[in-house]
Amino acid sequence: FTVLFSVYLWKTRRGNAKEVDFRKLRNPIFITFLGFVALNLISVFFAPNSYVAFFGNVERAEGFLILLYMLIFLMGTTLFFERKDWETFFKLVLLVGLVMAVDILTQYISGQDYRPDGSFLGNPTFVSAYLLFGIFCAFIVKILDRSKLWKIMGYVSIPLFILTMLATRTRGAFVGLVASVVVVAFALLLKPKAEQVQLFNKKISSRQIGLSILAFIIIFTGILIFFEITSSNP
Repeated sequence: FTVLFSVYLWKTRRGNAKEVDFRKLRNPIFITFLGFVALNLISVFFAPNSYVAFFGNVERAEGFLILLYMLIFLMGTTLFFERKDWETFFKLVLLVGLVMAVDILTQYISGQDYRPDGSFLGNPTFVSAYLLFGIFCAFIVKILDRSKLWKIMGYVSIPLFILTMLATRTRGAFVGLVASVVVVAFALLLKPKAEQVQLFNKKISSRQIGLSILAFIIIFTGILIFFEITSSNP
């Protein structure tokens, strides 16, 4: 990336390419992640094993180096991606997620245990994290692309991804999903001005949607707790 970026900057000086707008890096998401990476770099020097903290280990590769790769990726997409590029990126993520979901559910239903949890990634945790991002991509594609095909794929993929996450038995991804839904529900409730949202060919207030989401989560959580208590105390 550094070599290609340097070549691109050299071409911009010669007038052979469009100049890079570095003001895009003022994006709050990029600034927040940059601060997170900087704090992690500081923590590397105070770690019991600075080498492992920087490079990670073979199994996980969760050292500082992976954060550096993510920062470079985010910088590249922030500087060079336009709306059309983001739409293509989200659609590709959605399509790959659909392939993995179909693969996992097919193996799971057929009763074959050699690849239902990890699919092509080989690890159920990775699959759940990817599908969690895939749910976000499905919503974005439904909003940005108005074609009927992609809207149908968005409606189909969201419940399909949730079922696949259940098949992977990864609780951490569900905690993230529930937490994100709760944040969205409170954001809808606390909006200064309620908006009318087109949902299933009906106009519904955004606050009603937020209240319905919170009510569903509370009821569903209560049902789970009830069955957990009754099953543990026969």
